[in-house]
Amino acid sequence: MRLHILFIAAIFSAGVSNAADSSEQNAIRGADLNNNGIRDDIDAYIAKQSYSTAQLAAVTRHARWIQSAVIFTPGSREDARIIALEDGKAIDCIYEKFQSPDSPDNAAAVAIKIESLTVNTPARKKSYQKFNELISGMAFQLQQGNTCE
Repeated sequence: MRLHILFIAAIFSAGVSNAADSSEQNAIRGADLNNNGIRDDIDAYIAKQSYSTAQLAAVTRHARWIQSAVIFTPGSREDARIIALEDGKAIDCIYEKFQSPDSPDNAAAVAIKIESLTVNTPARKKSYQKFNELISGMAFQLQQGNTCE
């Protein structure tokens, strides 16, 4: 897990993107004033929800990995595989944390909402599509054990 955190930090500090120029890169990346790997507008949306602490952790993790996919520069399929694998774990965790009878939210709706808010402009959609094209055809195993690390 620590390696993956370092990997995502390197992506964000390098300022990589699928975009051709700096202004488009900045538009795709969006504002992240606290440098937590999640755009500020997504952070604000998440903060307004009435999630439990465990649910908040799961949703935040998913938001961070979706953002990393949106700003990913194609090149290394292995790096893309790591992002996809980690986001898969985050989604598994959302399903675990939102399945309790007292949860007012549906796990699928929560995951889809975060993705749609993150991939919300034509440039971001194009960038995210390039990421998905890079991982197309890869095989992933279902995760075993606790995916809510």
